[in-house]
Amino acid sequence: MIDYRDFMQYAEIDLEISETAFKKKQYGNAAYHAQQALEKYLKSYFLKLNLIENVQNLGHLQYPEIINEAINILENQKRKEDNSLMIKLLDGTIKHYLTIKEMFTKVQQLQDKKILFWKASLGIELTTNEKNMLQGISKKNEQSTSQFIELLLDFVKNKDFLKMISNAESIPSELKANMHQALINFTEELSKNSGSGDARNKIISLLEPYLYGSGTESFSKSESDTITKLTAIDNSFDWYGHVLLSYPHQQIGRYPTSIDDKDAYSLYIEYKENLWKIIEEIRTVCTRIRNKITQS
Repeated sequence: MIDYRDFMQYAEIDLEISETAFKKKQYGNAAYHAQQALEKYLKSYFLKLNLIENVQNLGHLQYPEIINEAINILENQKRKEDNSLMIKLLDGTIKHYLTIKEMFTKVQQLQDKKILFWKASLGIELTTNEKNMLQGISKKNEQSTSQFIELLLDFVKNKDFLKMISNAESIPSELKANMHQALINFTEELSKNSGSGDARNKIISLLEPYLYGSGTESFSKSESDTITKLTAIDNSFDWYGHVLLSYPHQQIGRYPTSIDDKDAYSLYIEYKENLWKIIEEIRTVCTRIRNKITQS
């Protein structure tokens, strides 16, 4: 059986190889091993948090599979709900997740998208067509995020939502009022684009005492499992932009490809300063993931 700690160990080795390869001017190998480090840290995280049972089901780009897991959880919750407000929110969340999944799947499957994100990550000048393509992807993501935030704001500020929380038997009574205010703070921070990390951590810290029978009133094991999984998936979305930018280096970094009449290796040399920034950024993200794993 594969243990999550194995992937952590292999990921650290990849980070060291990446940095050593860069110093030896082996830029393709440096890019490849940096991407591998991030991938293995993610697999370690997904294993530790029980987001997936068989790591062999995960390909090079994990998010489509993980998003499927999130959608399954939300669909199951929908079948239990009779509140139209909650069903509307669940539908909106699923729609947003499907947009993110579509973006990752296209990068995974289409060569022109791989090259686009590879060039963008290195700061290589894009053609007009590539700029339009990237803007289109960005706009679609922004629109989906904006619609989701608006839906969430309407949800938590609706008087029926507070009534629903007050009447919900599955939510510990002492948690209800604090949870409602924490959700309002979270959605307000999201709407301002000011970063939602502190507000989200506040929600998680409120929930933790009631998971797995650790409080005077607690969520059931199945409810605790669901909350833990959704929280872990939500945490992993902090890293998805880095995965999207680093993934193409797995293929192009290892196997030099002709890009704009130049081979990838030549472009790595030309933009080596930006490649080093990618490697440093990946190490920072890997450290964050490791911290999440050790705190779990």
